[in-house]
Amino acid sequence: MIHKIYGVDNLIDWAVSIKAGKATMRVHFTGGATTARGIVPATFATADPVKQAIIEKSNYFKTGQIRVVQVIEVPDDSAAIARKERKAARIAAKAASPAEKPLQSTDTENRTDEGENAVDGAEGVVVKKVQVNVTSVEDAKDYLVDKFGIASSKLRTRAACIAAGEENGIEFIWS
Repeated sequence: MIHKIYGVDNLIDWAVSIKAGKATMRVHFTGGATTARGIVPATFATADPVKQAIIEKSNYFKTGQIRVVQVIEVPDDSAAIARKERKAARIAAKAASPAEKPLQSTDTENRTDEGENAVDGAEGVVVKKVQVNVTSVEDAKDYLVDKFGIASSKLRTRAACIAAGEENGIEFIWS
């Protein structure tokens, strides 16, 4: 995962709306300062490739008003790795000819849960589930928004939070 930090010179704080098609993304640059040692740019950091693409295709970036301050290679977390493995398995299953596809069964013997690991017999992929303790829908929503960038408007119910968690390899423990 690539984490990029963008900067805007000569500003202490700047909130800008960047158009992307019909949508608008709001970006808030903060932390700028002028010191005896020089100018510290106001910055905005993100690891979301969609946000990075929107910023880098904007006129602000093309004219140099927004610039890349730092690029950091961050190792993927366990949920991101699990997502990539599931996606690769789906692509491989679709690419396999009908004779090569594994048999699908409705028996529960193909899917066993052992702590954090689950084996999906239909695809033959080991999926690591991370257990997260939450006390409310708001806790689950905050976790999913912070860790995976899921829109909070899609997480209005407990069922929606559970479904989004399962898609990202998260099992919520409600207390």
